Amino acid sequence: MNKPRFGKPSAPSSEVGVVISVKSEILRVRPERTNICEACGAKALCFPADGRDTTIEVVNRAGAVPGDIVSLSQGEGIRISAALIVFGIPVAATIGGTLIGTQHASDPSGGAAVGAIAGLALGLLLVRGLNRLLGALGNTKPVAVEILGHHEEALRT
Repeated sequence: MNKPRFGKPSAPSSEVGVVISVKSEILRVRPERTNICEACGAKALCFPADGRDTTIEVVNRAGAVPGDIVSLSQGEGIRISAALIVFGIPVAATIGGTLIGTQHASDPSGGAAVGAIAGLALGLLLVRGLNRLLGALGNTKPVAVEILGHHEEALRT
């Protein structure tokens, strides 16, 4: 039995989707459910429980058109960086706030608590700002790397 590689199957680096629309170099793609989706911890992002279809923005490197079935790819480095940003910054800011609060308050326990809360809030604001900045740069989007086929029926469902 083959064991999954690190990061698998919860975060597949290559997925399949159907192109819904094209605007400039950006595709709107509806991800297709595959066997690996059942083991993914984030499957609710692609396939919400309420049954709505979700679309994602993808960079069009394959020259895809609406109805094309495309292979999507996103590097593992982006996923690891995102995890470090989302978890690392708030933790570091909370620890920093705790240390500063302990040293600069007359009551070290109270200062530590207030500093931790302030540090966490600052860390979350930093994550939000970085998310907006990286989203605006556009280099965090998945990439359509290959056209696997065409399916007109997929556009009607």
